[in-house]
Amino acid sequence: MVNKKCLRCGHKWVPRVEKPVSCPICKSPKWAQHKTNKLMFPDKVKVKSLLTYNATNGVFSWKIKRKGVKANKQAGSVIRGHYIITIDGAQIRALDIAWMMMLGSWPTVHIEPLDGVKTNASALNLYEPEE
Repeated sequence: MVNKKCLRCGHKWVPRVEKPVSCPICKSPKWAQHKTNKLMFPDKVKVKSLLTYNATNGVFSWKIKRKGVKANKQAGSVIRGHYIITIDGAQIRALDIAWMMMLGSWPTVHIEPLDGVKTNASALNLYEPEE
């Protein structure tokens, strides 16, 4: 057998079968595919149909009831210091959603807050850092 290398975590191993299903360390089924640095976001139209954005205070609210959350309730929560909103199972930074709501397109890199507070998604606090 030939040595295999996971292109996700870098682990090298000798597989027991010719075509391994996943990496034995990180368990990724995409172990033979390179990671992309491109940010993946949901459809803009869908996000805009689900959320309202208050540009002054940076707070998002659900437009419609979904999965036990009432309409007009604040969307998202703080996870590891970031204001995160989950849409279709994807956790998205509120800063990135605010950028899309303001400019109409997703950022190419994660948006950063000018004041350093990663929970502050107000419009005047957003900037796109250099790649």
